[in-house]
Amino acid sequence: MFRLTLVLITGFAWLLNFWLARHASAHPSVLGRWSAGYAAMLTCSFGAAIVLTICHAERVYRHLYAARLKITLLVASSILPVAGMEAFVRTFDLFGISYYEEAWRYELAKEPDDVLVFRHRENLDDSFQGVHVTTNEMGLREKPIGSKQPAEFRILILGDSVTFGWGVREEDTFPRRLEVNLGRELGVPVRVINSGVGSYNTEQELAFLRLRGPQIAPDLVLLLYVDNDIEINEPPWFRPHKETSLGGKSPDQAVRILLGRFWTYRLVAHVLEQRKEPRAPGAQPDVASLRNSAGWKRSMIALDGVAAYCRERQIPLAVFLYEHFPNAISIALRDDIAALATKIGFSYSSTLNWLSDPSPRSTTNSVVDGHPNSAGHELIERGMRDFLLEHRDLLPPSRGPG
Repeated sequence: MFRLTLVLITGFAWLLNFWLARHASAHPSVLGRWSAGYAAMLTCSFGAAIVLTICHAERVYRHLYAARLKITLLVASSILPVAGMEAFVRTFDLFGISYYEEAWRYELAKEPDDVLVFRHRENLDDSFQGVHVTTNEMGLREKPIGSKQPAEFRILILGDSVTFGWGVREEDTFPRRLEVNLGRELGVPVRVINSGVGSYNTEQELAFLRLRGPQIAPDLVLLLYVDNDIEINEPPWFRPHKETSLGGKSPDQAVRILLGRFWTYRLVAHVLEQRKEPRAPGAQPDVASLRNSAGWKRSMIALDGVAAYCRERQIPLAVFLYEHFPNAISIALRDDIAALATKIGFSYSSTLNWLSDPSPRSTTNSVVDGHPNSAGHELIERGMRDFLLEHRDLLPPSRGPG
């Protein structure tokens, strides 16, 4: 049994090395194929395979066999603590690290779309981050849209995972709260339609408005803008199943995929990433370059398109910049969206003052997951409702509490 195990390990080591050797680095400096770091890693890996091969020599093997119990104990004592830590992290979900796995499951629950790039599956019934999620015939986290009821005031909210309500029960999301509370304030039937889809950018929100706007027929459009809306999503970007497959991956990509399945690795990687958060001026993002990037420009053009769509149909529009933890990018966006609002003529506000008290950490899902929790959604809804009531031209005449 001991010899068979050694044979299998040695065989696997050589197969792994030949697979690793096939990889070509992006910036080769050794033999015109590998980077210096990758070549050093290959040297160590081949060295280990050679040592394992030498272990099959009879003289060496006899010593190993005599010490097989000690070797087994050494291996077990190395593996068990790692396995125990993984079990501990998974059991107690330290710092909410389950977010990474749940977020990827959510990506896999989407499907490609020729117009929207990707969307939720229709009539989805699943659970993410311990929260039950269902979608309607449009793939929205909503009940069926249906026709407008008499005197109904219909609001369409465009957005991404914040609007969707990641990690929050549907009844606790700000669109649902707004539907109930604004209807009570106005004394008219209010229907708020949540079209939020995780990872949507402004271009996709505009595409959704053009695609579904005529059917939804909103009386008011609200857009919750998040600073990652400047990221570009376009075909063939959406390939989640391919991203998790090891087929066609380089060794470093395959290793990252495999390691990413361990929550302990995710936790350590997250902590290290947080330690790299900008502290010095040199670590700050280059906002000037971002403002000139294709993503930033396309987002502003799409926002202009949303405003044009609403203006042509005489639908009021209000845009809200989601700022929970302000950064250099969100501050620059605050200025650019405000300038666009003044130029084009739509209502605009930042959520920063709404979420500044209490402590931001008390209004997010976890240390790892910065999405707003139920308390955060409550503050967003309250701020949004107060804003709308202050801008009465966006709303129908009030009939008073009903």
